[in-house]
Amino acid sequence: DNSKNLGRALMLHRSGLFGLQVLHMVRDSRAIVYSHRRKAERRARDQVYRLGPTARHWDRLNRKLARAFRSQAGTSYLRVRYEDLVERTEEEIRRVLREVSLPWDPQVLNFREGRHHGIEGNRMRLGTSRAIVRDDEYLTAVGRFEWWAITAMTARGLRSFGYRWRREDAPVINSQ
Repeated sequence: DNSKNLGRALMLHRSGLFGLQVLHMVRDSRAIVYSHRRKAERRARDQVYRLGPTARHWDRLNRKLARAFRSQAGTSYLRVRYEDLVERTEEEIRRVLREVSLPWDPQVLNFREGRHHGIEGNRMRLGTSRAIVRDDEYLTAVGRFEWWAITAMTARGLRSFGYRWRREDAPVINSQ
């Protein structure tokens, strides 16, 4: 299930019908809020970007997911940070595969050559490049006030997921 729905994951876990393996992909809250702002700017005029609700949603959802599954018996929980996956793709994929008891196959890195059954997914799937490129546009595009407002609203989540608060430190920390 890749529904990205916490309620659904909890229901699947509580049913006892599945050996649940949760892969929690997280990205810096400032990048997520910036992405929402860009999408709102591209959409119809009735779509409004709201910094506060977007930032608080990131914080609540990610911290709640981590709390819900970190210590659940019978559930495998692994967090992967977007930044770590982009910087050390093979290492992070190997770590995920070990966690779910699957063997390493170098073909995993050739994602364009395999069959995919995702309904939506990342726009990257439509391109031709094999390179996984880090998107750091938010580091320069997010204004000073917006940066610190998002940081303040998501400080607990940022800290628990190993993100730094200062802009110049944001992309360089590694936390497992």
